[in-house]
Amino acid sequence: MVRSPVDASLETLLSRLGVAVASMLERTFDDILLERMDHTASDHRCPYQRSAEVANRIVLLSRRLTEEIQRYDRYDSMCREAEEDQEAEQGDPLPF
Repeated sequence: MVRSPVDASLETLLSRLGVAVASMLERTFDDILLERMDHTASDHRCPYQRSAEVANRIVLLSRRLTEEIQRYDRYDSMCREAEEDQEAEQGDPLPF
């Protein structure tokens, strides 16, 4: 089944948006992680270590999300190429 150009454009937009958000989360929580790790030993009133652990998990999830979206894009591109090749092999019907 060949996707319409609208579907392809929407998929491309969602992929780019997903990667951008995941990258933003990764950078932000990586900074938070580093900041919290600096405070872990010095302040026992706040659970900085737990906060740092959660920030680290978010960083790792964000990286994984980016990798999975990029993997999806590669496979989707391969499928589109295969569909185009199949259509080209079948050829257009003669106009008469």
